[in-house]
Amino acid sequence: MSMRIAVHVGGERGSEVAAEAQRHGHIVTRVSGHPELVAAFAERLVDVAIVAGDAALSVDLLAPADATGVRMVVLASTVAQRRRLTRLGLHEVVDARASWSVIEAALGRAPGNSAEPRSFSAVTIAVWGPHGAPGRTSVAISLAAELAMLDRTVVLIDADTHAASVAPALGLADGAPGFAVACRLARSGELTSAEVTRVSELAGAGDAEFRVLTGIPHSSRWTEVHPENVEAVLAECRGEADVVVVDVGASLERNEGGAARDAAAIAVLAAADVVVAVAAADPLGLARFVRIVPHVRDLIGGSLITVVNRVRASALGARPREQAASALARFAGIHGAVMIPDDRPAFDVAMLEAAPLATVAPRSAARLALRDLALSLLPPRADHAPRRRDRRRVLTPGRR
Repeated sequence: MSMRIAVHVGGERGSEVAAEAQRHGHIVTRVSGHPELVAAFAERLVDVAIVAGDAALSVDLLAPADATGVRMVVLASTVAQRRRLTRLGLHEVVDARASWSVIEAALGRAPGNSAEPRSFSAVTIAVWGPHGAPGRTSVAISLAAELAMLDRTVVLIDADTHAASVAPALGLADGAPGFAVACRLARSGELTSAEVTRVSELAGAGDAEFRVLTGIPHSSRWTEVHPENVEAVLAECRGEADVVVVDVGASLERNEGGAARDAAAIAVLAAADVVVAVAAADPLGLARFVRIVPHVRDLIGGSLITVVNRVRASALGARPREQAASALARFAGIHGAVMIPDDRPAFDVAMLEAAPLATVAPRSAARLALRDLALSLLPPRADHAPRRRDRRRVLTPGRR
């Protein structure tokens, strides 16, 4: 099907894209600036705009495109550009060096006149915790379920390259790890929202339903998860979901001489809007946490929220909350940590039933604290309209 395409990409690359579009039967117009492009929108001279993802691309250009129903496909040359464009609500973002077949596929999946206004609220939440099993995965699963129950579309990613555990915790098959498959598709430029849906699994139930990209079943497969591909997967997930929750491994070591096993976790921490750092509420767990949290602060690109998990008097004394808060303030300069009370029976039921805490123990004190944490992380929405219909449209097809 022939389309009227405006190409706003400079230099030789712009000429290549325009020539390929013409060769495939499209009517092409080269534009040299945003005013010219906006004028073409207003006069309804184009159906699709292919633009460069530079810093000049902003809401000032997206708003008239949305108003006139013009499709927008953006060529991003860096990971930073992809992240910024996804924040702007752009879903059709491809690599600047992508082949014409990849660009044309993006043209075909662009939303067009029936698209809803772009939301600028997508957020990535990384959940990290040091060695010693502080309950990081349980917190990540709980946040995904709670945010889904707050009427947000959610994708949960298991990016732990040492001991992925989201799939067994939720009773999901992990023979074909969704996250590794998504990374491979991103490497070849073939990752789309439809592919994310295809390779992911549904978890939870009812209002607490969310999608999961399961982790690698064997730690030896960590080489399948390259940091640049991780960024691309996050960007694609952010394009379709309100919230992306990522469970990352404890180890954060760098290898300057080549590929590092922990590079995926480091990439996620750098790309996340919020890092939820989980500490175990016992003397050893807090000691481990305060030793490594300065290093975590150096890696993150967003804000840091500390969660102290399984707070109980038997491990910290008669006033466990005060003891944990005092230790964090004294040794790490952390104030206002979120305290999750210990509720081992409730978590045991959740593990036994392979379900989120919110669905098996809704009145648990731990669940209520995690719900409050999810509320504090809730991203603002540009339109305050319910999204239940969106979740069924985006997240239900391809259920496995």
